[in-house]
Amino acid sequence: MRQGQSGEAPLTKNAGTHAALTLQFVKYFLVAVIALLVDTGMLSVAVRILALPLPLAVGIAFLMGACVNYWLSIKWVFDWRRFKGNGRQEFIIFLLIGAVGLMLTQAVMQIGFLWLGLNLEFVKFFAAGLTFVFNFSVRKMLLF
Repeated sequence: MRQGQSGEAPLTKNAGTHAALTLQFVKYFLVAVIALLVDTGMLSVAVRILALPLPLAVGIAFLMGACVNYWLSIKWVFDWRRFKGNGRQEFIIFLLIGAVGLMLTQAVMQIGFLWLGLNLEFVKFFAAGLTFVFNFSVRKMLLF
């Protein structure tokens, strides 16, 4: 088997990359769970106690979850950051990616909760699964 220029066999290098990506994915999943708990807790309070309209409640809760997600992501999940020297730009891009995830969440909440009458938290967790995969993939490609 021919080795790469670094002296490592290509399979070893790929396995290391795969292992690092898997570890990041697992850590990001744990971060996402924490952010989801913040998000869902705020959503429940906003809708059930404060009686805010669903789109506003979802937006506020999603933003709070995104802030928790960003902070834990840069502190614990990702060692390398494309915009490390420019935290403001990085955070804006992080939020813009999250905004697309928010649109996905809004659509799922509209359909599941308002149109189909499903349980609020059940629909939220389903929406969170979709946005988790989207957010990890795009943030990994563009930021980390």
